[in-house]
Amino acid sequence: MRTSGADINMTNDPGENAVSVAISCGHHEMVDMPPLRRAHLNTKSLVSFAAEGRLDDVEKLLRQGCDVNMHDSTGDSPLMAAARNGHLSVVNVLRSSGAELNFTNKEGSTPLIAATENGNMDTVEYLVRNGSIVNASRADGWTAVFVATEKSRWDIVELLCRYSADVNVVCDFGYTPLFVAVLNNDLPMIELLMQQGCDTRTVDSMGLTALMRASFRGLLGVVQVFCVRQVNVNVQNPKNGRTALHYAVIKNNLEIVRCLVEAQACVNVIDRTNKTPLNYAISQDVYKLLLQHGAYVSQDSWGSSRRQSISSCLSLSSGWSKTTTASSVKSFETFVQDENNLIEKVYSNVLTTVTEGDDYERIMYGMTNYITQNISINIEHATYVQTAESSRIIIKDNHNDVAVTGWGTQTCRRLPADSASDGLQGYNDDLVDTFSLYSSG
Repeated sequence: MRTSGADINMTNDPGENAVSVAISCGHHEMVDMPPLRRAHLNTKSLVSFAAEGRLDDVEKLLRQGCDVNMHDSTGDSPLMAAARNGHLSVVNVLRSSGAELNFTNKEGSTPLIAATENGNMDTVEYLVRNGSIVNASRADGWTAVFVATEKSRWDIVELLCRYSADVNVVCDFGYTPLFVAVLNNDLPMIELLMQQGCDTRTVDSMGLTALMRASFRGLLGVVQVFCVRQVNVNVQNPKNGRTALHYAVIKNNLEIVRCLVEAQACVNVIDRTNKTPLNYAISQDVYKLLLQHGAYVSQDSWGSSRRQSISSCLSLSSGWSKTTTASSVKSFETFVQDENNLIEKVYSNVLTTVTEGDDYERIMYGMTNYITQNISINIEHATYVQTAESSRIIIKDNHNDVAVTGWGTQTCRRLPADSASDGLQGYNDDLVDTFSLYSSG
């Protein structure tokens, strides 16, 4: 070969040179021939042999001086290739020959992560016992415990946790391993992660907790696990203020709503659009369930431009969630409530006047859903001291119905009384009227 001018280091398409081909074909004696002895050994052959578990060939190349930490075009080292395919004997030889246990390929994966990807329990245990970094992460932030969770390998997760795996590590999407288990609807894995101390309050890049994700996806079993373990069901999304109950109501999932309210989910919490879960109800069953658990139909945020009262259930048929109706426009009691929930009665002169404004009509599915006439209630000469940065006015009528407002002018609309649901029995068009609220204070 050499005397005829052949290049002994030339490689074929798979990247093998004469040495690797000779070994691959079983001609080990040829490797000791003078021409081949001078050939470059650091080709892809060692990675290939390690991946295939060919221990004898690996040992032969190592004796010839091949670099134990060489890598192929993907960045895989021989140890990583052997670990991925579960060739423990090859992994042991490579480590004994100085292979780097925490070598990373182009994706940032380590031999431990590679072994976990294929569920090679023996190899995973060998690597962590011999010094692999348990919490090393790929470029996307996934660690071995993420991978084991995604593969539903509770035994590997348990092993990794014994070696101090972080179950609260956060990947690029803001997920922790708990999110992965929830999205897979993997109840045993969720239980295991909770036993290992995972933080159920962590929010992802969209501001959602794992419980919110489960509520939105309709995963009743997952929600039940969270509730049984007394997870805080009232955590709010920092981006929009919604809770798990908001998402369950939005998805119209009666059983998850029931599970959450029985676990003491707050039915009157307000999101950043000034809506309680009740505002999102699109079915009478969900609506009535929320009312049964204390939903305050006038509950809303400070200073919103529109407020909701008892007749808001009428809005279910029209799609309006911001409907304010009072059962009459006389015999009002007026209160002021501050941010600290302190309530003080206001001794004021309440004047009611009917406006001459145009009526409004909304057509939906070929039907008239509401007609509105505005009535103004002017709160004059209010005698109270504001005790917080924000306050709101609560008006109670003689039917103990309520409307809530903040300072400013509020626009309120209603549906005709003949659209009333069972929740408004006893009300009629003479008693139910619409109004707008404003304060001159």
